[in-house]
Amino acid sequence: MVKKITANRIRTLSKQDKSANEIVRQLRREGRGIRRATALAIIREERGPKHIAVYSKHRGTSKRYELYGTGKQLSSIMIDTVKHPPRKRITRVSAEKLKSYSQRSKYIDYKEEWDRRPTIKS
Repeated sequence: MVKKITANRIRTLSKQDKSANEIVRQLRREGRGIRRATALAIIREERGPKHIAVYSKHRGTSKRYELYGTGKQLSSIMIDTVKHPPRKRITRVSAEKLKSYSQRSKYIDYKEEWDRRPTIKS
């Protein structure tokens, strides 16, 4: 259980756009002992999920993925999204939903490829 004062301090430092490493070091300097994993959980909760857009053209029509989730979830599906376009023109989906390959095939058209390398914005 994290003290309320410590959790609030983590949130304050997170809002100041400090990195997770800087926040943990600052807490240690202030004498607030907290496990790194616990601090990271509070930081991720404060910052929310990451958002990534992958877009390009497929057969002359622009198509786009809008994905959100944790970094680990997003990195696991980026290989498929960079190679294959979405089934619909604009696809908004959580990376959590695309965990299994059977779920991915509902959103990703594995039989097709992009016309050119897609752009990725985060």
